[in-house]
Amino acid sequence: MGATLGRAGSWPACTGRVLMQSVIRLAPSLMLLLAPAALAQSVQELPLTSVRSWKCEFPSLAVADWAQNEPTPTLEQQAFSFHIDNVDVRAGNARMVGNAGSEDLFVLSRAGALHFLEITPTGNLNITTIFSAVAGAGTLKAVHSRHVLLFHPLPSQAYGYCRPWE
Repeated sequence: MGATLGRAGSWPACTGRVLMQSVIRLAPSLMLLLAPAALAQSVQELPLTSVRSWKCEFPSLAVADWAQNEPTPTLEQQAFSFHIDNVDVRAGNARMVGNAGSEDLFVLSRAGALHFLEITPTGNLNITTIFSAVAGAGTLKAVHSRHVLLFHPLPSQAYGYCRPWE
């Protein structure tokens, strides 16, 4: 049967001792579970969120042609770059400037990364993520994903880096 309440609606004293002993035994495991959250918070405090402008380059590209039932991925090299300007993490917006014009972006800051979401005029979704992981001198690793539907799905993902731009 279940535990019964003692006088005045309180749990029996032995239940409190058992609970405390269980918490003490589980404390190391709980610390391991909570450590990633604490680490993520300290990574978030890196200057990623203070940068107002980025220059991004993506020399490697993976494209999946999905005209048939199975996607057919290909890897390519490319010369693709753009600027992300007027970044305001608190307001959640920024502006992307590329060779075909500029677009408004939504900005999210999460666990050591900045995510920029673009909804194109045709309704496709593009996502650029700048990680706090260093790629080289003054650059951070980044990914640019396009979720495109033309006559069939044509997703792509570009790999490269971004750096603060003045």
